[in-house]
Amino acid sequence: MGERRFLTVTLQRGPALVTVRREVDGARIEARGIAGVRTRLEATIDAFAAQRGSWADGFAVDGPWCALTLRSTDDGFVVQSPRFVDDPHEHRTDDLSIALTIAEGWERVRRRADVEPRPVRFDDTMLAVTGWEQHSMLTMTRVETADPGDSGWLIEPHESEAGTWDAAHRERLQAWMVQSLRPAVIRAAVLPPGLAAVVQDDDIRVIVREADRAVHAHGLL
Repeated sequence: MGERRFLTVTLQRGPALVTVRREVDGARIEARGIAGVRTRLEATIDAFAAQRGSWADGFAVDGPWCALTLRSTDDGFVVQSPRFVDDPHEHRTDDLSIALTIAEGWERVRRRADVEPRPVRFDDTMLAVTGWEQHSMLTMTRVETADPGDSGWLIEPHESEAGTWDAAHRERLQAWMVQSLRPAVIRAAVLPPGLAAVVQDDDIRVIVREADRAVHAHGLL
């Protein structure tokens, strides 16, 4: 397999985007995202390069959070993900930052917690106490479920949170909606049933074993 590699940086409002571009057997492919996910951009192109013979507009490589697809251009292909700042069921984007940042965060949590990951997909549902997003500190617990598309996660305000809420009043949200409101919740959502997490603002503060309430991991994640 013949390959040529290129790297460009695009300045724009907000974080600059890095474009990793490669020629694989005479066809050009590129993937874009913030500089912090450059290694994962390279890995993404590696995954597509391994299936060079299948490249076509709309060809997809699936991942734990979402599928990444190819968009055909005049001079090759661009990797796209669902557009999570809009409705990801309807819109796509060339900016892979959100999808790859989630993958990077999951890897950090997996290593710190030393567990077999159980990630959620962007369209899996999560149960949450109504008004959860207004609270700084949250508790997350997960149960096993056989229902397709149900992550088993419950998000609640932490018992130390001031104010009133009714734990019986709950709403069901797709994971991408939760991510747009509190990314740390989705980082913690890679944990398997049996582990609970406490999230404060956009940090995971502590991971606890539910069976004995022992601290499994702590520190900002």
